[in-house]
Amino acid sequence: MALPTGSGSELIKSIMWNDVTSTTAVTFTGVALHIYTILSITAHRNGGTATNLTLKLYGYDSYGSANNENAVIFLEEIPGESTFLWNDRFSFHGQGSNSGVQKLTMHNSSANTLDIVMTYIDQDWS
Repeated sequence: MALPTGSGSELIKSIMWNDVTSTTAVTFTGVALHIYTILSITAHRNGGTATNLTLKLYGYDSYGSANNENAVIFLEEIPGESTFLWNDRFSFHGQGSNSGVQKLTMHNSSANTLDIVMTYIDQDWS
């Protein structure tokens, strides 16, 4: 099935990261002229020991006037064999002020594995 692209298109998408450990870089990099709205993030701890999951947004800091700054969106401890659901919404655009690319990163604090699914809306204004 063909999906609409280009100026004014809006698609609901999802992305999955399987067996994420502390050595795995989980990054979602925005694209210029796109607006992303994160709808939900689900993370499941595959084992008996707890781990921490941190979500950060990297981009332009309007207060400090600098690129490549980060803001922690959440830091959550996920107990063993448990699922964490984060469904607060927020939006960001692929290219921030001052030409800085915006991206999301997720970091697992340990070697304990997590399965992560993120659902989002991608608005394309290219």
